[in-house]
Amino acid sequence: MNNAFIFPNFVVDEHLRALSEEELKALVVCYRFNTHPTNENLSNFGLSSDVLDDALEKVGIITEAKAKSLIKEMANEYADAIETLWNWGDGKGGGLLDMIAEELGLVTDRVNSQKKEVGYKKKTISHSLRKRVFERDKYRCVSCGTHLDLTCDHIYPESKGGETTLENLQTMCRSCNSRKGTKVVENAL
Repeated sequence: MNNAFIFPNFVVDEHLRALSEEELKALVVCYRFNTHPTNENLSNFGLSSDVLDDALEKVGIITEAKAKSLIKEMANEYADAIETLWNWGDGKGGGLLDMIAEELGLVTDRVNSQKKEVGYKKKTISHSLRKRVFERDKYRCVSCGTHLDLTCDHIYPESKGGETTLENLQTMCRSCNSRKGTKVVENAL
């Protein structure tokens, strides 16, 4: 068995060899007693959560607290890039949260706080479709040519029956999109 350590119901490989006796004890206590690794539970066995965190990290597992800490560190490290992405697109995140959720395969039930006209339901433009529109239009507003504060605009407005399709979407900056409103620009069709 390649000198593997054997615990009931699973085999742990050489990673455990890197653990101190105290770290190994912390893992065994949590596994054997099926206990949540709180400071109180671990202190009953003369252990601390730091010991468990170190043990888990050595075998390639991180705790929720450690994951949150790493996320905070990454957020601080990439704050400028996150702010740039947040301000890109619609100026309110540019679909950043939707893009992250889509990349991670998450389903979100975020409520769109925009007012909706009676009689139709505004559809969300998926990140992948938005990206294809921006790429097709070379990340420039089709009206003024800027690359700042870009949005996806329906050429034939949704409120008038326009579809959310690649052919009916165009890249516009927020300013041009606001001026256009729900008008149908004849030369665009």
